[in-house]
Amino acid sequence: MDNYGAEDLIRLARHVSEIIASPTDLEKSLENVVNLVCSVLQAESCSVMLLDRATGVLRMGASSDIAREQWSNIRTPLGEGYAGKVAQSGQPLLVRQASLYDPGPSPARQYKSQSFICAPMKVKGRTVGVLNVTNQPGTRPFKHEQMDMVVSIANLIGLAIENANLLIKADATHRRLRDILEGVGDGIIAVDINGEILHHNAIALRYLGLGAGQCVGQRLFDILPAATAPLFEKMFERAIVEREHLHDEVQWRDRGSTNPRTLTLSTAPLYKDARGKLSGVVFVIHDMSLHHKIDELQRIDEAKNSFLAIISHELRTPLTSIKGATHLLNQRLRERLEPENLHLFEIVEQNAERLLRQIVNMLDVANIQNRTSTLTLRRVSLVEVVRRGVAAFREAARRKQIELIEEYAAGVGLAPMDEEKISRAVGHLLDNAVKFTPRGGGIVVSVGEEAGELYVSVRDTGAGIDPALRERIFSKFVQGEGPMTRQSSGCGIGLYVARAFAELHGGGIETTNLEGGGCEFRLLLPLAPAVSAEPRKQDAPELPKG
Repeated sequence: MDNYGAEDLIRLARHVSEIIASPTDLEKSLENVVNLVCSVLQAESCSVMLLDRATGVLRMGASSDIAREQWSNIRTPLGEGYAGKVAQSGQPLLVRQASLYDPGPSPARQYKSQSFICAPMKVKGRTVGVLNVTNQPGTRPFKHEQMDMVVSIANLIGLAIENANLLIKADATHRRLRDILEGVGDGIIAVDINGEILHHNAIALRYLGLGAGQCVGQRLFDILPAATAPLFEKMFERAIVEREHLHDEVQWRDRGSTNPRTLTLSTAPLYKDARGKLSGVVFVIHDMSLHHKIDELQRIDEAKNSFLAIISHELRTPLTSIKGATHLLNQRLRERLEPENLHLFEIVEQNAERLLRQIVNMLDVANIQNRTSTLTLRRVSLVEVVRRGVAAFREAARRKQIELIEEYAAGVGLAPMDEEKISRAVGHLLDNAVKFTPRGGGIVVSVGEEAGELYVSVRDTGAGIDPALRERIFSKFVQGEGPMTRQSSGCGIGLYVARAFAELHGGGIETTNLEGGGCEFRLLLPLAPAVSAEPRKQDAPELPKG
């Protein structure tokens, strides 16, 4: 230490800078630094303690003489011990006369030396750790020149830590960006001002027929198929000159495929900095084929709904006449017909009624889908509407030996509603309950008022609802029975129509499986219908406002 001069200090600083700037990882660099400081300064020990901002505690980051397995036990809070005080104050400390030094509470360790230096490692005025250097016993104390050099080294280490953290963040950002681009359904290719590929995702290569792999560094227009390269190059040149977002729709034919697909090719300028220096162009390739197919399906669906509405309307009138005429003939000829002929009249009448109900249901579906359903509101008794509905299903319940119980709360008054639509909604719930209640079971129908809403509850003793079908049963043409095991009639639109009518009033339908078996359907209606209310369920049909 006696012959230690400025040249050695400069050499130490140069070596430390080289180690920190090396491509090795931060932990290895810190180990190399503390060993070099000990060697050049002929110190007894050197250590780096890193500050955890979240906890306010210094932890060991590197040490020349403390075993690595002990590092995790060394924790020094801010303001405690020499290192903690230096980290808190941000000022270096030179101790020239010391006989005992304990760097931390655990493990207890004593350093018998005459002098040591604690220097804060700072980045932009913020302390990130402490560099500790202890001289050898029996040697001359450290001088201020050595402390200045240790402070400089500490600041270099601080910069290294900051750079390492920035690299970690940049790497994480790069991986996140890569994952985002790979997760996007569009093809993305970024090229520089010369057309060389800077980045791309896998789907872009698939669209362009380039196969899997990395094309970064290659010139895009040199690797594209000859038929498509001119299109990309032309849009690239336009984007460079006009510096605007460009869009073009092209017919694209994949290699080995005879069916072309429609792609939208878009470009956007890629700027190097905030001053507007252009550095390249981003290509976005979007497959429009699916959109066109969806549009076509929507047009077909609209045509189908219109066709159903027309056909249902045209069939409803003659079927109503057939039903009426059959009923009249049945009444007039009842006394003169043989029992077997009378039974034939009943079959005709029953099936005419069944067809008429299905036609009415299809008309309801068409009006819901076409958003032409409207309400004719008047104040009516919900109890009376439900009573009539129950009466209509008593014969069907009797045939299955189902006990049909009615419970009506007292004080349920009149409320504005479309009587016909609510009557049909209640009818669908009752029809569903009778279908899926086993022979000898029971159905309880109740009407009441709760939390500012009227409700109609239909509880059965059936098998309940499969949780996988809880929401789907309100969709069109969905049935609770499989096609190979079906025992009940219907085409799966009753619950769909019932909920649509309830939501048209600003209400809804809830369903719950009951303990012990069976389920409950509860139709809810506001006392003052919010006709313009949105449907309660996301998968419910969008209905007209009034």
